[in-house]
Amino acid sequence: KLCSRCHGDMGHSIHSRYPQLAGQHESYLIKQLHDFQAGTSGMRPNPLMMTVSRKLTESEVLQLASYFA
Repeated sequence: KLCSRCHGDMGHSIHSRYPQLAGQHESYLIKQLHDFQAGTSGMRPNPLMMTVSRKLTESEVLQLASYFA
């Protein structure tokens, strides 16, 4: 539910500001969440995603990536 606030229902973003999560490769989503957790999101630093992702357990990261993929 938290993800849908920005990324839309089932990962279908309705605003270009927020990336589309639906249909992304699972490995890509895992890497992005790990990068946000580590604060190394490269070209897309996002303080909100860094804060949110750091609250996720590894199991939740894997579940989210699987769901959106």
